[in-house]
Amino acid sequence: MIRLDGVTRRQHTLALFDATSAISDAGGWISNHQLYSNMLAMIAFEVPAQNLPALIEALHQAGIVIHDPPELHGQGSEDVAARLTLSFLHNDPDLRRPVPAFG
Repeated sequence: MIRLDGVTRRQHTLALFDATSAISDAGGWISNHQLYSNMLAMIAFEVPAQNLPALIEALHQAGIVIHDPPELHGQGSEDVAARLTLSFLHNDPDLRRPVPAFG
């Protein structure tokens, strides 16, 4: 699995939209995700290996900085599993969502 660790100062919903669009535009698909308030998001996806450099560039163009991008050496057209961990840098408080009682 390829790990991409990114940070952005953009508003979290806009950055998530751009990240998912970049994955889709690179021929990939999202297999799982986790949202941790408005502080962190994890997106698991698969994408053709040859499209990873374009995906990383699209994320950069969207204001998402990827730290230590992986070195990619002619991985061909096979699909690779990857995970984007995205940290949102801001001074906003955590999102609080009411959880209804159950049981």
